[in-house]
This record gives sequence, structure tokens and C-alpha cells, in this order.
Amino acid sequence: MSPTGLHHEHRVARRFDARAALVALASAQERHFLRYTRYADRLAPETTAAGPRGGGGDADVEGTLTSPAVSPQAHYALAIGAVADEDYRLEARPRGVQARDTECVLFVLERSGLRSARDAAGRDTTRRCWAGA
Repeated sequence: MSPTGLHHEHRVARRFDARAALVALASAQERHFLRYTRYADRLAPETTAAGPRGGGGDADVEGTLTSPAVSPQAHYALAIGAVADEDYRLEARPRGVQARDTECVLFVLERSGLRSARDAAGRDTTRRCWAGA
């Protein structure tokens, strides 16, 4: 396999990092809702892939998740894109070497379970990016 093909395969394989991170973040949102009867609208700025700084624990405060703001392998930046009364939209965008993946520049997971993805031109690439999920 050529180096170019190998890099493409690595980018495709790293997409799992985004998908897994969004599912974990959705789970954290549901736990937050059970505790506060509302969804969080932000991630705590001090969280990293390793968890909250200064130790672990469940330190959510109302409206804020202490879930990591980056995916477990740090290939994606995570964000809470939108929150409504009983709905939310979670987003993952590639960072670092994964930013070269122009086919999947935005992964989205909504509370309803709806999954979507977009490429660098804004085209729908959901089937390609969420493949294997």
C-alpha cells in the first residue's frame, strides 16, 4: 500500500474516535438530565481527554458537563452545538493530523439518535463517515 493510501486508511480508522466520543457524550448528557432535569449547554473548559483536571469524580454542575472536550484519542474536538428544552446536538470536528480528513469535517449526534456528517464543502457524508457505527 502506498504511503498516501495508508494515511487515508488511518484517517478512516480514526473516525471511530469521533463516533465513540459522541456516544459517550450523549450518555453524559442523559445522566445530567436525570440529575438536573435539563441538558447541559456547555463543557467545562478544564476537561481534557484524561478527564477533569485535579482528579476524577462526577463534578458536573447544572448546565455544565465535565466530560472531555476532546475525543479519547484526541483526534476530535467536541462541543455541545445546541440545546433546547428536551433536545441537544453534539458535534465532533477533526483536529491535529485528523484535520486532513476533508470527507468528515463535522460529525453530529442528536438526542433523537439522528446521526449526520458533512465534508469540507458542506455536503452530506453521513453514510461514509458513520460507517461501521
